[in-house]
Amino acid sequence: MSTITFFELQCGVKTERHAEDIDKLGKWIKTIPFDDEIAEISSIIYQDLKMKNELIEFRDIFIAGTAIEENICLATLNKKHFERILDINLLTV
Repeated sequence: MSTITFFELQCGVKTERHAEDIDKLGKWIKTIPFDDEIAEISSIIYQDLKMKNELIEFRDIFIAGTAIEENICLATLNKKHFERILDINLLTV
């Protein structure tokens, strides 16, 4: 899980129980930090989407960049945003 995804989960916390569950998830699943390689891939994604006038939120671009760099499947409820990105392996939940 990208650190950006972990950030989004923490921002959505509504109860103490939910916060505890997110903390447990963060300990159970390895978080992947945002680094130079992910930044480079993310900038390529950004440029491609900008050229096509199909930009999405930066957080989603960073999450996609992480999935591509790490060669992992991206599970999402938001297929509409991520299907615009080339070379990404999507799993719609």
